Amino acid sequence: LQTVEDAPQELRRNLQHMRALDTEAQELVERIRKLAKVHVTRAKRSVAEGNEPPEDVLHKVRGLHRKVEEIANEKVDLATQIAEQMRRHLRRINDELAKFEVEVSERGTLKGQQLTVPGVGADPDDELDEPSAGGRKRPQKRQRDSKGAYHRDCA
Repeated sequence: LQTVEDAPQELRRNLQHMRALDTEAQELVERIRKLAKVHVTRAKRSVAEGNEPPEDVLHKVRGLHRKVEEIANEKVDLATQIAEQMRRHLRRINDELAKFEVEVSERGTLKGQQLTVPGVGADPDDELDEPSAGGRKRPQKRQRDSKGAYHRDCA
């Protein structure tokens, strides 16, 4: 896929949900960092005063950590779904491509026009010239003019 917009709607929805989960997890991790700093500061002060450190902030940190774990598990499940959706989508694309290739090879045409593919497998800057002694056409170098257009090299 070149872009997410080429993907089926369900796949796009899941990718957007994954982004939202990432954002939520990052916000929770930042809150955990801040609360952990607060807890350490309070705990040091309490211990210096000879008291037990307060547990309220620590309980909040534990709760947020559980929430981050839940989000991580949801992301793993979602990633598995996305991978399966991508496999199905790519399989459909490959099937369509195979059908198209068969149609083109059988008819030799593309929408009613004769297919001509000069120099298939040759240098893209080559243009076919007259047949050589072996019956195959020889590539002839082309040159670009100042505007970027190709012209045969007359040398």
